[in-house]
Amino acid sequence: MTKRVLLAALLGGIAMFAWTSLAHMVLPLGDAGIKELRNDQGVLSAMHASLGDASGFYFFPSTGLGPDATMQQKRAAMDQYGQKLAANPSGILIYHPAGAKPISAGQLGTEFFTELIESLLVVILLAQTRLTSFASRLGFVMVAGVLATIATNVSYWNWYGFPATYTAAYMTTGIVGFICAGRHRRGHEGASSGEDGGSGVGGPDLRRCERNGCAYNRVDQQREIDWPSPLVSGKVNGENEWPHAHGSITTFIESGAIALCTAVSTSRSG
Repeated sequence: MTKRVLLAALLGGIAMFAWTSLAHMVLPLGDAGIKELRNDQGVLSAMHASLGDASGFYFFPSTGLGPDATMQQKRAAMDQYGQKLAANPSGILIYHPAGAKPISAGQLGTEFFTELIESLLVVILLAQTRLTSFASRLGFVMVAGVLATIATNVSYWNWYGFPATYTAAYMTTGIVGFICAGRHRRGHEGASSGEDGGSGVGGPDLRRCERNGCAYNRVDQQREIDWPSPLVSGKVNGENEWPHAHGSITTFIESGAIALCTAVSTSRSG
């Protein structure tokens, strides 16, 4: 694994983490589809009395089965479960006993590490392609984002009844995070002729390449430039044109500024 892959993954992970933080803390995406219990003291007391310190993932109403139930007992319980659902409220519960913290350093670290791994995987996959245009690379990371978000979110909506608004907002946050990690700006620079002088093959292009620590090879009338990030590598064609980028840091700044301005304008209009 080359340094440019690791660098691109690191910058992408930072961009994704910054975007998800902005989406959850500033934009309304973080609260979409979520409601609070009114007068929850009675519910909290009932949960504490029933569950105590046994944190875990629960569903209700229960089937009444023990941990060692046989398949015959499970079938019999499922036959009666429909009647319970018809007569009682139902749902799922993620329960933690008293003493939990709202946001911890461990949670933030886990979130960043997760998005760093996501960025690394999409960078590795993108590096195996021959995509050079901005549109094709943008489409690639968008598809990767869609695959990553539908893998669990749609199933949770389908089987556990997660709200559609919450599911759509969470998927949007994830897909935009992938775009922030992989979106690059395509630019054009022209040149005519010359070696290591003013323009053409060599000149400022070669010096620019050397400043960025890339390999510069001339084969016939074509140049292949290996930029530090696999997201921005490409070959200059006969028209002296290649895809390049400002990098994920610029992407993060631009995306963050746009989202922040949107949030500010929305709050002022409200």
